[in-house]
Formats: sequence, C-alpha cells, structure tokens
Amino acid sequence: MNAAVNRYPASLQKDLTAALTAHGYTEDKGAAIVLESAGTYKRQHNTDTDLIQIHVFPRVEIIGGADGDGGDGDGGEGGADAAPQALHDERVAVVVG
Repeated sequence: MNAAVNRYPASLQKDLTAALTAHGYTEDKGAAIVLESAGTYKRQHNTDTDLIQIHVFPRVEIIGGADGDGGDGDGGEGGADAAPQALHDERVAVVVG
C-alpha cells in the first residue's frame, strides 16, 4: 500500500466531491481540457500508485476570440458539429468562481 494513502482521511474523496457539487460543479467521467468541460470534475483511480485523483476543470470566461470579436469565444465558426476547442489556443481564458 502506498504511504500517501495513510495521510488522508477515508472521507476525503466524498468531502471533496460534495464541496465541488455544492459550488455548482458536476461530475463528468469524460471531461478533458476543452471548453465544454468547464465547470466539471472527474475522478480517476491510478492503479500504479493506488491513488484516486480528482481532476477539476474550472469555469472560464473567454476574453476576446481568435478572430478578435471580443465576445462569445466561438471564433465565428462551427456550430453544434464543430470540434471542441482546446483551451491552449490564442484566446485568453480567465478562471472564474
């Protein structure tokens, strides 16, 4: 057993997810580093270290767009069928809340 497991109370995972839910976050097992995952979290069990990790994807507000429209951050392209936009492009994402 990993020594780090003994450093945390057994209820930690439950307490963290309850706090995230209380702040408006939802669990999304398929969450990734894309705008559509903002405001979600996911739990992953790392079997190599026998640790459970909680990945939090904060809510963000887009300031300016790739096309300089200064607004909604969709860049004027796509629609419902467009591929998810990664957060590491030339737009600025500000973490809110």
